[in-house]
Amino acid sequence: MSRTIELPDELYGDLEKAAREQGLTPAGWIAITLRGSSDPIDNRPLPELLEGLIGAVDSSKEAHGGKSRTPVGELIARKLQRQGLRRP
Repeated sequence: MSRTIELPDELYGDLEKAAREQGLTPAGWIAITLRGSSDPIDNRPLPELLEGLIGAVDSSKEAHGGKSRTPVGELIARKLQRQGLRRP
């Protein structure tokens, strides 16, 4: 089932910007933000977590300047850690 909510243009613009900065859709940003690091989203298969993100970033264009953490990045890191891989 889908629901529709109405947001003021300014608020929706802020939502779009926050989602885009993390490589997410507005709906994806809301879902991750509301669920935080709860188990239901953590237990999804990694390909499902990355769906829609493959090819969204061209890392050859810009050098990685820092270690900013995003919700999606944290989910991936935890998933890999459960598989026995550690963060550098």
